[in-house]
Amino acid sequence: MSKVQNLGIPSIDSLKYRIPIKYLEGYDVELTDKFITINESTGEQKGDFKTQSKEYKFEGFSIYASIQKQQRISLTDFEDCLIILFSSKVLKSKYFYGITSKNIGLVYTTIVDAGIMSCSFDRFLLGTPTDVDFKKDYLLELEPYKDILSGCSKMTKPSSNRDKGCTVFRTKENLGISWSVRKTNRAKTNPHLKIYHKGIELTFKSNNFRELYLKGVDVSDVIRIETTVKNKDHFKSLGLGLKNFSLGELLDLDIDSLNKIISTAVNCHLLPRSKMMQFKTDKLMSPKDRVYLNSMLGFFELEMSFDRVFNLMSNGIEHKVSKSRFKTTFKDLYSTHVKGTTFDVKVPKIDSYYDSIGWV
Repeated sequence: MSKVQNLGIPSIDSLKYRIPIKYLEGYDVELTDKFITINESTGEQKGDFKTQSKEYKFEGFSIYASIQKQQRISLTDFEDCLIILFSSKVLKSKYFYGITSKNIGLVYTTIVDAGIMSCSFDRFLLGTPTDVDFKKDYLLELEPYKDILSGCSKMTKPSSNRDKGCTVFRTKENLGISWSVRKTNRAKTNPHLKIYHKGIELTFKSNNFRELYLKGVDVSDVIRIETTVKNKDHFKSLGLGLKNFSLGELLDLDIDSLNKIISTAVNCHLLPRSKMMQFKTDKLMSPKDRVYLNSMLGFFELEMSFDRVFNLMSNGIEHKVSKSRFKTTFKDLYSTHVKGTTFDVKVPKIDSYYDSIGWV
């Protein structure tokens, strides 16, 4: 079995692409019967995009397209636009690389060859992306992955609003956690975010695609984090330095910018990683040691490593003797109350996973 490529590197998974019809050399005339309905007061699309669109079927995946009448393209200008929804499945065996500047040519060729539209490649790059899903993939065994879901659930910022809070899903077809909803009008402060088991999802929901293009690739331990950037205003709020918000400009973003998009979403929904939770112990100890232990257990519940917890708790202790004494106390408390228990860190890589998604 071959390994999954592009692990830990952020990229685009899917997006809606918009371009004014007047800029096209041509487009599928059947799309004149496929219109997106827009709510005049909110500007939000009514209904599901796919059900209002023409589906172009390929082996293992689909592309969807519609016409949107009088779409606002600036403060004063409205144009009839072609809207296309496509994902990284267009890349077939290169699926895990996501959509990048290096492979966008394949996406363009697929769309043009399907007769959806006709224009030059340079013109294609000037189209506007919306509802962009950014993703990162990792390898992690099932049990530590469950610990990650548990830790994220416990550290979610409390809220009764459906645009906030989290939803944990545990089904045969997938296992993960999500925050907010895709159609939220609070995307800047509460963006849609999801962590899910890509291996399970590919097996049960996208098995045909997997059999066609990923056969021989070991996806059994692949997990994915994914977040959505809704529109131009959302992109502006992220401070990425975008100026014309075109597809080409988006594809030119560097890895640090893509990581920032994911990290911002993570920290919108999760409490600070250093926030302590309280636990009890039956052992008698001094009030000071009780505080130390409660703090220690709180950090370990987040699956932080021993060294990371010590460094956090000893931060600011400059005197060498005092720091040495604290380390002795810390080790004693760990050996007596933590080591070998359910609070003991089982998989140090969980701590590095939290680092990699930018949770601070």
